[in-house]
Amino acid sequence: MPRATEAGAILLLLALPGAPRDPEAVRRYVFDGTSTAAEPVPNLAGDRTEPLVFAVEPAPGAPRDEFRRCADGGFGGVQIHGGKDNLVENNLFVECKAAVSFSPWGPARWKQFLEGHAAAHLREVRPSEPPYAARYPDLARLQEDCDVNFIRRNVAYRCDRFLLRDPGRNERMENWRTEENPGLEDPAAGRYGVKEGSPLWNRLSFRPIPFGEIGLYRDAYRKGPLPAR
Repeated sequence: MPRATEAGAILLLLALPGAPRDPEAVRRYVFDGTSTAAEPVPNLAGDRTEPLVFAVEPAPGAPRDEFRRCADGGFGGVQIHGGKDNLVENNLFVECKAAVSFSPWGPARWKQFLEGHAAAHLREVRPSEPPYAARYPDLARLQEDCDVNFIRRNVAYRCDRFLLRDPGRNERMENWRTEENPGLEDPAAGRYGVKEGSPLWNRLSFRPIPFGEIGLYRDAYRKGPLPAR
């Protein structure tokens, strides 16, 4: 996906934490967000979440996305604005000013949001009652642990920093920020597949992104020739 606005290439808005996560919703994309002097984007992000969002989670064992030069100004490749329980997992960040950025709200603003803007929606859903309470028990903790997100098994290659405005409440596991090629095929030529036997295979439980499967495909609505991947 070449280019995005300040809102990000994909904007996730007002989805209840603990609600169903669609593993196909944001998966296997390449976000190339190069900002140019002629067309600057002040807060460029590849993926941006807003409050009450659970970032989509990959299916078990599934690879996620590559964010290439998708951070400028105040945002990282993934920008999390308020909310809680967002999952950022198994992504490759390349030449981003920051891999993941946060705009933490704090307990007072989170409580005000739940009791104000989101109150009507919560009354309609009634997360403390079946079927939501049984199927999505995390909704019972909606008032708790604001600004706590899960950042797992991500690789940041030649990024200025890994986290931007980290409030110190996020749970991190097996992330790797490196200036050296961690085992990608040929970054200078734009080939970001993982070489077998590379440090990525040995150091992390990172699953290589299947670049050959990314992009448009022919179906009933797209029968003509496809652009080169």
